[in-house]
Amino acid sequence: MTSSIKESNLAPGYLPPEILDLIFSYLYSDIHDTKFLHSCLLVNRSWCQRVVSLLWRAPFSVRLEDYIWLEEYRSISIINTYISCLNDTEKFLLKDNGINISSISIKNPLFNYPSYLKIFDNWGLDISIKNWFFHSKDKNRLIIDSDKKILLSETLCKLFFRQDLDFNQLTLWRKPSISDIPSLSTFTFHPNLLSQLRVLHLNLAYTTESGRFKNMVSLVTSLPNLCKKLCELDIRLQVMDLHLVNLIQSQYNLKYFRLDCSGNIAPAISALQYQSNSLIRVEFSHVQFSGIALDSLVSCKNLLILSFINCKGLTSFTWMPLKKADFKLQILFVRKCETTQEFLESAIETSNCHLNELFMSDSSPKILDSISKFCPNIKTFEIDIKPSSTTYFLNLLSKLVLLERLSVTLLIYDASNFLSLLPNVLPTTLFNLKLTFQNTPWNLESFLKKCRAPIQTLSVSGILGVDNEQVGFITQFAKESETLKKVLINDRLGRKLVFHKYSDVWTTWPLYPGDKNDLI
Repeated sequence: MTSSIKESNLAPGYLPPEILDLIFSYLYSDIHDTKFLHSCLLVNRSWCQRVVSLLWRAPFSVRLEDYIWLEEYRSISIINTYISCLNDTEKFLLKDNGINISSISIKNPLFNYPSYLKIFDNWGLDISIKNWFFHSKDKNRLIIDSDKKILLSETLCKLFFRQDLDFNQLTLWRKPSISDIPSLSTFTFHPNLLSQLRVLHLNLAYTTESGRFKNMVSLVTSLPNLCKKLCELDIRLQVMDLHLVNLIQSQYNLKYFRLDCSGNIAPAISALQYQSNSLIRVEFSHVQFSGIALDSLVSCKNLLILSFINCKGLTSFTWMPLKKADFKLQILFVRKCETTQEFLESAIETSNCHLNELFMSDSSPKILDSISKFCPNIKTFEIDIKPSSTTYFLNLLSKLVLLERLSVTLLIYDASNFLSLLPNVLPTTLFNLKLTFQNTPWNLESFLKKCRAPIQTLSVSGILGVDNEQVGFITQFAKESETLKKVLINDRLGRKLVFHKYSDVWTTWPLYPGDKNDLI
């Protein structure tokens, strides 16, 4: 709060604008769940103006991994509102081309909604427009006139991009089910639109017939010259494009780079050396590293996070240059990858005592010994445990005296013996524990009674079942515990049971694919 604001001058219930913005931004932290913000719209005009600007900053955002689609009613309302913001010439153009907008209010909108746009997603726009046409009064068939859809999309994009926007994120999808983006001139109408971009996501993995996305190709080709101030660049495609390599090289302050590519990535890896002074986080997914070394990362002195997901060909050759690196990794993520033990040992040894978070699939005794030797300061640890590694893992846990979060997947048919020993070695710093079993009966009562760790959240998946007696014990234990606040159980029958200490209520519902509520 600024020094000019004095308590004596504040009216009852008044909050300074900067405090309101902090509160609203916190409520907006998940752009896919804005129900809390909607409740603030009717408080007063000042609140309404600030909340509206947040609600309309990312109206078309889509999360592919969670299958989150824009709700039909919401998307129709969004398109109607934007159409009401068009000028008379644009409205006449839509009508003249057979697009029925007669049912949309002709009143001037309360706000300049297009000016609030900060995040644009072409797939989300495509979904919204399809929903709008499906439910328009002159449509009783499932086939949408593609020319009308393209015209409406281009008209709305021109509306967006002629605004004086504080535009900072662009997400482009190339998918068989969606139309091409508007022409390059639409995106360059405002001279500073793309130059101010800070986040760029290019989802170009889907192959399509030649010429189908010529406008998108034109934009991507021009990006190295149009936007040079990216902080975050996420590229997903099958074959690396030279223009995207140039895009990587042309950035002034790239901090986060993610690449998902099954083709030759050597040019992209080489281009990262141009970002050596700024890169903090680098992620690789579905990358084939055979014959490729990470020498371009050696000079990235500020690198803190390095991730490999579903990658292949990770060998000692891949990591060898990084043994001389100056960076001090704090987070290392190697999950579902084809690696050699030499690669993992080198990565662990290089990270050494600076490593705070480690996520791994490999749990061989040799790897666990390396972690014990070189990485004593781990606070977050996620790993898969095999039968041959249980003793080594339990020994490692007893040495991780700073551990706060632990997630273990037990690749053991019956882990009863392991689970009986686990509470004895859990560090007294641990407050978050997630266990995933394979068809294992488990006595929760015995575990909780033995556990010395001050666990606040306990998540268990794959357990055979929890009877009423155990539910009763957990409820009573949580009430009496000074630390335990939440218990989440996913059993083998597909049921999810959640207990919150302060609500004193168990909730149960079926577990569906893609449901992330089972995560700690």
